[in-house]
Amino acid sequence: MDLTPRERKALREYKLRRLISLGFFVAFLVAVGTTQFDGDGEIAAVLSLASLVLTVVIGMRLWR
Repeated sequence: MDLTPRERKALREYKLRRLISLGFFVAFLVAVGTTQFDGDGEIAAVLSLASLVLTVVIGMRLWR
């Protein structure tokens, strides 16, 4: 299937939006899980940010 450059760009933007949404969901779960187990709010924020970044970066590498 041959895509035009415009279609490729639209598909890449769609994938990126989906990965960012997934990343925010994972970050939310990490934050809630950290605070539920007597974690500090600062630790929860750092872990959430790290999980968001890792989800998007790894997802973009794997989803080609």
